[in-house]
Amino acid sequence: VRQVFERELIQSESFTTSADAAWLGIEVKEQDGAVVVTDVVDGSPAKRAGVARGDVVESIGQQPVRSTLDYLRRIVEARPREPFPLALRRGKDAIAVSPRPISRTNAITVASIGAELEEVGLDDDANLVRAATVAFYRDSGLRRYPPLPAVLRITDVQPDSPAASIGLKQGDVMLAVFGNTMFGEREYPVTSLQRFAKLLQDRRGKNLKIAILRGDDDLVGTIDVKK
Repeated sequence: VRQVFERELIQSESFTTSADAAWLGIEVKEQDGAVVVTDVVDGSPAKRAGVARGDVVESIGQQPVRSTLDYLRRIVEARPREPFPLALRRGKDAIAVSPRPISRTNAITVASIGAELEEVGLDDDANLVRAATVAFYRDSGLRRYPPLPAVLRITDVQPDSPAASIGLKQGDVMLAVFGNTMFGEREYPVTSLQRFAKLLQDRRGKNLKIAILRGDDDLVGTIDVKK
């Protein structure tokens, strides 16, 4: 039971835990009495911080790491966007890094299009949500419409990613996605990070037409979704 439990939580591509759980993008295993990094996902917080395959995890914060269970205890307590101090041993060199984990939901968006997003509700930024609502309904012909419950704002775009290739920038709002129906093309608002991540998973290896709000401008483009 312990082996299965640890394997499911340690795997960097396992999303069996909470969608809001912290994700670093590394896999580890016990080897010769040490906890060794066996894989680092490209574009992940760990990769960007300089963690490499073969590094030995000696401690996290002030807590020594002697087993994968020690590592799991620390990663379960981690919070997205908060520094996660790692003391590593690489050969004879001691290395200290502090990657900032992202949520497992954002791990999907990073793997799919190379962008991190945050869900912004009315309580967080009412002006932004209202502006996005007006932009979404601008050509609908409706005189009254309810405010969107939330919007997705891009917080980071990775170089050489699908998001970067079509010019997406930090601060852009993911306004809508387009889908085909029996009545033609239809525009759907993007108001949930988890639902958007699920959509990206469903569109793997295909493309997705999106609408972006940048300041007062509505921009439309098509983004490739990685396999």
